[in-house]
Amino acid sequence: MNQGSRLNVEQLLSFSSELVKLLNQNEDINILNQYLDQSVVLKSRCYADFEQAKCAIQDFRKKIDMCKQKIVEAKSEQASDAELDLLQNELDDELKREHLIREELR
Repeated sequence: MNQGSRLNVEQLLSFSSELVKLLNQNEDINILNQYLDQSVVLKSRCYADFEQAKCAIQDFRKKIDMCKQKIVEAKSEQASDAELDLLQNELDDELKREHLIREELR
């Protein structure tokens, strides 16, 4: 009977050892689940930051396009101003000629 008890004690020790291993694995699983939950939160935050950055980039692109359009408009106005100056000079020259011709006719 002593051997039967001894065998049961050995089985009990083996079982308890396996139980400790299993419990340790469960702790590992719990830790892994916590890491998984944290990674989901991190992924969500990264996605939100990405969307925010994407919107900011789109806004800056729109602003850049508007600035480019304003530059083109300003250049065309500048060309128009130069053209107006040229026409004004021609008009002044013609008025001077007319004035000279009137003076000659008197």
